[in-house]
Amino acid sequence: MYKPYISNDTLLFPPNLGDFIPQDAPARLISDIVDLMDLKEIHASYSKASDGQPPYHPAMLLKAVLFGYMNNIFSTRGLESAMTRDAHLIWLSSYQFPDHTTISRFKTRCMPYIKIIFSRLVMILAGRGEIELSEDLYIDGTTIRSRAARRRIKWRSNAEKFAASADEDIQEGVKALLEQIESGDNADDSSTGHITYTKEEARGIADRIEQKA
Repeated sequence: MYKPYISNDTLLFPPNLGDFIPQDAPARLISDIVDLMDLKEIHASYSKASDGQPPYHPAMLLKAVLFGYMNNIFSTRGLESAMTRDAHLIWLSSYQFPDHTTISRFKTRCMPYIKIIFSRLVMILAGRGEIELSEDLYIDGTTIRSRAARRRIKWRSNAEKFAASADEDIQEGVKALLEQIESGDNADDSSTGHITYTKEEARGIADRIEQKA
C-alpha cells in the first residue's frame, strides 16, 4: 500500500509556504537584511505620479534580484522563470510574479545601488565563511566554448562556516560576478545550502552594506 496521492487535489486549508522554507535558509537571511536596510534611494527613483497601476514593492524586487544573483541567476528571463517554480523565490515575492520586463526596468533604474548592496553582501558573507567563490568550466554543447573565468557562488555547509577565503580572492570574485551582472550571464546552480545567523548578525550585515564609503 502507498500513502494517498491525488494529483492536483485542492486542499481545504492550503499550507503556508513559509513552512517549507527552513529557518536557516539563505532566503531568510537576504529577506531580513533587506528589511533592515534604509532603501530611500531606491524609493526615490520611483515616479510619484498617482495614475496607472501601483508598481511592485522595490523591497520585494530587490530581495528577488539578490537571491537570484546569490544563486547565479543573472538574466531577467531566468529570474522570471525561477520566480514561478522556486519555493524560496515565491516565498520572497509573497506569491507575486513580475515579468522579465518589470525586473529589467527595476534593475536598470536601481543598478548602481544593487551593485553596491550585492558586492558588499558577497564580501561580508565570504569573509564570514558563509559562501565560497569557485571557478567552474562551462561547456556549451554547440560552440564548445569555455567560460572558466566566470565565478560561481556556493553556499558553504555549517561545518565549513568560518573557513573564509583570502580577501584578495574575494575582491577578484566580486569583480567577476559584477561582470556577469553586466553581461546578463546565467549559470544554473542548485546548491543553495543553509546558514546560521541571528537577527543581530543580520542587522550588522545591513549596517555594513549601507556604509558605502
